[in-house]
Amino acid sequence: KSVWVTANVMRDENNKKIEKEKILDQVIVINPTTDKIIKRIPIDYDTHLAHIVISSKNDKAYVALQEK
Repeated sequence: KSVWVTANVMRDENNKKIEKEKILDQVIVINPTTDKIIKRIPIDYDTHLAHIVISSKNDKAYVALQEK
């Protein structure tokens, strides 16, 4: 079992992307028992990741993007 979440790059007060080592928007998989990150899946820049749906066979994850 796992928890899947989206993480988007933050912007500063002038709506400029904060570029610490050019961090990508990403999907993060967490073990809910240990609260440890299992995996980070980098996606792209400025995608504004929104929703994740796992297939009924638990073999695919679909991620909705609001940009690109």
